[in-house]
Amino acid sequence: MRRRVPILLFTLGLAIAFAGRAGDARALSDRLVVTDIASGSVVFDASLDEGSETDLFFQTGATGVIVFLTEPAGEPQGSEAPVFLPGTNIVVSDVLYAGPADAGSPYGLHLELFSDGNPNFPSAVFAAAEEICPFGTECVSVEETGELQDLTSPIHSDDFGLKVEVQSDVVPEPDEPLLLGGGLAGLAALRRRGTRR
Repeated sequence: MRRRVPILLFTLGLAIAFAGRAGDARALSDRLVVTDIASGSVVFDASLDEGSETDLFFQTGATGVIVFLTEPAGEPQGSEAPVFLPGTNIVVSDVLYAGPADAGSPYGLHLELFSDGNPNFPSAVFAAAEEICPFGTECVSVEETGELQDLTSPIHSDDFGLKVEVQSDVVPEPDEPLLLGGGLAGLAALRRRGTRR
């Protein structure tokens, strides 16, 4: 009995420590990464919490290109009603606005990622598709993959020396310590089982 108490306490301590860290994990909705092409340094990297009422901004300024990130065909829909690109059966998951920044901006580019978790998302999609795109603003749609997607070419950010990547519907990987804790607990259980025989 004395021999098992340290193993049990060690396993219990690991479980408590790692369960606390796993509780901090949150499912993120979307991510925007901007990298300086010349230096390779990341100048902006941010994510939105699911259901956030805010958007991700990089600089400020007018809109020049709109990218509709769309769900892959046949993708199961979540609990929220899907938002369709007007006049189609294409589900829009996010919208990226890109254009010139205000004078004096160090990068010269304005970006805004508008997520489907925002309660104003349906009206933003409608406004972009029906009130902005028909009047000369370049609009493209890109099917999301769940991975970081390079949107440098569609938004012409290479003209500003920037690489722009968007990751839609990010699902965080399990925490490594949680996996380690589970593995150690399993090894302790196997060892305990082996000493009983």
